[in-house]
Amino acid sequence: MFLLACGEKPVEWTPIFLLKEVKVFSRIDGIQHQVLFSALPGEICELGENVEGKVFLNTRIRCSRGEGWAQLSGDDYRVNGR
Repeated sequence: MFLLACGEKPVEWTPIFLLKEVKVFSRIDGIQHQVLFSALPGEICELGENVEGKVFLNTRIRCSRGEGWAQLSGDDYRVNGR
């Protein structure tokens, strides 16, 4: 059992297949280029929340080597099963 704060909903993760290398950062603002790892083409990851506004990295990503933030475009991946 887990509890959520009032009004907070769980992150929904969407499986994706990477077509290009994607650098995954530890922070949403990408300060000091804190790269956690590079997700490689062919790797299956999951996309979480997408943040709008003045941020450098706008998509939460989770792969087998970790979780962080990335700047992605539709050319970087395809949704599994499509």
